[in-house]
Amino acid sequence: MAVTSSPVRQGIPTWLWWTGGKDAAWALTALRDDPACEVLGLVAAVNRFDGRTAGHGIRRELIEEQAVAADLPLRVLECAARDAPFNVCDADIRSTFHDLSRQGVEAVAFGDLVPNTCTRPPVLLANTGLKPAFPLAGRHPRRHAQSMLAAGLSARVCAVEKASLPATLAGRRFDESFLADLPTHVDPCGENNEFHTFAEWAPGWRFPVPVASRESLECRGFAFADLHAVDPDAAPGIGDANLVALTGAIDEDFRLVDLAPIAALAPSIFKRHFRKRMGMSFRDWVVLSRVECACQMLNESDIAVDTLARALGFRSRRAFRRAFRARTGLSPSEYRKKAVAGELVAACRKPLPTRGDD
Repeated sequence: MAVTSSPVRQGIPTWLWWTGGKDAAWALTALRDDPACEVLGLVAAVNRFDGRTAGHGIRRELIEEQAVAADLPLRVLECAARDAPFNVCDADIRSTFHDLSRQGVEAVAFGDLVPNTCTRPPVLLANTGLKPAFPLAGRHPRRHAQSMLAAGLSARVCAVEKASLPATLAGRRFDESFLADLPTHVDPCGENNEFHTFAEWAPGWRFPVPVASRESLECRGFAFADLHAVDPDAAPGIGDANLVALTGAIDEDFRLVDLAPIAALAPSIFKRHFRKRMGMSFRDWVVLSRVECACQMLNESDIAVDTLARALGFRSRRAFRRAFRARTGLSPSEYRKKAVAGELVAACRKPLPTRGDD
């Protein structure tokens, strides 16, 4: 009798409640960094009549595009009443949670910084066999907002509560300038429902989903930015997310544990064969490839050096500058000046020093 092996579980099977906003996007990043969790998909609720998400007012096609960028399946629940309060979806949400539980899912995660299991939809997990998870719980709002921006998150404000903020802020980019313009009583992450955002890119996404605002719509005490998709290469201000469309290099963390099996080799043997074939360690090759890409972008665009460093996967600006100088003999700024002046030599092809295996 043949014995079939079941797939090896990497962590707790989890789905993420998807609003399309920055904290949902960052919760996904946190969950993927947690070896105890295995993210299997996203679940979202939209109004059946206008096809927009509850609370954020984001078009269904945009969250579907986010799911493709995040490389995850998306389950969309449709609320049955026009302009209905969120709890109209309760029956559909609970039914979906029961279905996920039957499929072996064990948890549903939410992007709240202050967990509250007494609000919807966490309360709807009761008696479904699913547990709520809050990967961002306890983070300081301002430090959390600044750390997301420092890591390259790109997001746009899609809704503001008019009692807390002027309607003109709807459609603004979520950045340091926006944070500086917030009144002191407003939470920097909008945890008190003062504003909502649409995530255009977060670490780990395959490509950006840039948007622009056509107009502002007002409903139920909120001003909503009517967001629509734009061409990534033509989107101003996307920064890191635009760069991925140009270089394909964003957040590409090449790992031996992923590549070695493709060659049907153990990681240690793969490293030895790689060095013998390429004349350098695998890690040095990855760094050299990123520096070569940086040279091209510095020569062909005006993208900021710090933005370029994050987009190419360097862990810090200092690490990028150190690697760039070691490979070219120039700082990134010096390289750009020489490129503009036509004084460059083949600096990016400078051989890497030999060093021990990683």
